[in-house]
Amino acid sequence: MEKDLLLSLYSKAVEGVMPGPLVARSLRDLPWQGPMRLLAVGKGAGSMAFGAQEVVGEAVVDGLVVLPPGVESPGRWRRIEGGHPLPSRGSLEAGEAALELAREAGEEGLFLVLLSGGASALMEVPWPGLSLEELVETTRALLVSGATIGEINTVRKHLSTLKGGRLAQAAAPSRVLTLILSDVVGDPLDVIGSGPTYPDATTFAQALEVLERRGCLPSVPSGVVDHLRRGVAGEVPETPKGHEPFWRGVRHRILGNNRKALETAAREAAKRRIEAVIYTSRLKGEAREVAKVLAAVAWDEAHYGTRPRLLLWGGEPTVTVRGRGKGGRAQEMALALALELEGWPGTFLAAGTDGIDGMSPAAGAFGDGTTVARARARGLDPEAYLEENDSYNFFRILGDLLVTGPTGTNVMDVVLFYLPGG
Repeated sequence: MEKDLLLSLYSKAVEGVMPGPLVARSLRDLPWQGPMRLLAVGKGAGSMAFGAQEVVGEAVVDGLVVLPPGVESPGRWRRIEGGHPLPSRGSLEAGEAALELAREAGEEGLFLVLLSGGASALMEVPWPGLSLEELVETTRALLVSGATIGEINTVRKHLSTLKGGRLAQAAAPSRVLTLILSDVVGDPLDVIGSGPTYPDATTFAQALEVLERRGCLPSVPSGVVDHLRRGVAGEVPETPKGHEPFWRGVRHRILGNNRKALETAAREAAKRRIEAVIYTSRLKGEAREVAKVLAAVAWDEAHYGTRPRLLLWGGEPTVTVRGRGKGGRAQEMALALALELEGWPGTFLAAGTDGIDGMSPAAGAFGDGTTVARARARGLDPEAYLEENDSYNFFRILGDLLVTGPTGTNVMDVVLFYLPGG
């Protein structure tokens, strides 16, 4: 019963940030005459493209939709499926096509970019001399190192010919408008999708420092390290900075983010006479450590409250992978929460709004005060599963996974706690 409630509230949160309606609403206010070229890229690209088609479809002379496999998109525009979380051959095809589209926009045209999370991997053109395989190895090393998305994208931007503002540079002198669904804590425009149409403040030196700080230098291809060092020496041009004149014709709008998803869930809870409290949409840090803080608040609420309540958090924790299991940020947090909340009187759900948690087929997992006891009754050792980073198989055996498939949006993760009160 409580799992059904949390699933319903999660669905409402996702519905509140479905990008199609957000794009359509924004474009109705767009005063534009002239040819338009459209690029939709990211996990929300299909829905964003449908929203654009509804309002400006007739004005678009050429369109490209870059998205993960299995996501619908308008049939009138070219579609390319890229890789995620690691770039693929499709990502290279998409990157080349995106650059070509940008260059064709023309001085009298508008280059409309619909950007959502996942774009960094789905669309890529390596800097000359670098290979797809080198980018894959580098990305994999960063993903398991515990690096933040900002750190990962600092490196990505300095290995690419379209990230870090270079796509907007390719479109000059065309005007560029980017509509954004944010999947990064705090909505930094230079980090979302690796900022293909936004000035980049990071440097080659910072990219090299990320690899060193996160212990990735031994596992990153030597060609990548050599490229970054040549960039530090000034032998490779830096990403475009904000002082360059072509930025005068570039605009950005954020349409939806994690806070909007949480607010939608809270409003739905209020309709059901459930008191809802949003604590933050800026969760960061190692998932296991974040779980300890959330659990402390949940225990406090259980001790002092008497009415049904919904406690909401959002953001993007990280996981430093040391084991050989399967899972993702949300499932790892759910397992850590279960260990902290043994005997707690409520139910919780930790899930990614995109429906894809890490490299698993699940969006996240449910838990409650009985999760650990139920696991041990079946001969499972929750601590061992956590140490092995195998949260997916832990919750799969218990039947507590949330599996939705790709949702068509992406605004990071949400964590919902329900306390029945009494």
